[in-house]
Amino acid sequence: MYLPLPLLNLMRGLAALAALAWMGLIFYWSSFPAGRMPMHFPWEDKLYHAVAFGILAIFYLAAMRPGEQGLERRQALLAGVLAGLYGLTDEYHQSFVPTRVMDFYDMLADLFGGVLFAYGAWIFMRSWYRARLSR
Repeated sequence: MYLPLPLLNLMRGLAALAALAWMGLIFYWSSFPAGRMPMHFPWEDKLYHAVAFGILAIFYLAAMRPGEQGLERRQALLAGVLAGLYGLTDEYHQSFVPTRVMDFYDMLADLFGGVLFAYGAWIFMRSWYRARLSR
């Protein structure tokens, strides 16, 4: 798929704004005391963590400037790790919220989701740049 450079740059800027907004939303969600959500399967909350921070990693990756060969695998890893680091700060923030605790397994889910989603997005998005570079 061919996307013109101005459109790619606009998408990068929008992705950066989306990442900031998503980070704010995560912070907002984390500011509430823990509720009693019914769980449908074990570790369901870890799935929510992985998805939330995976989405953040996708926004990070989409905001990155591609190299000469397009987006690189290391950029996907960086996006995933950055999402995991934000997860660490989020868990620390939760330690100050009544009835919430800092959970190591939540941090692992944040990092796992971030890296997994960023890598999947990298596979998808690299074709945007390859098509453009091959013209």
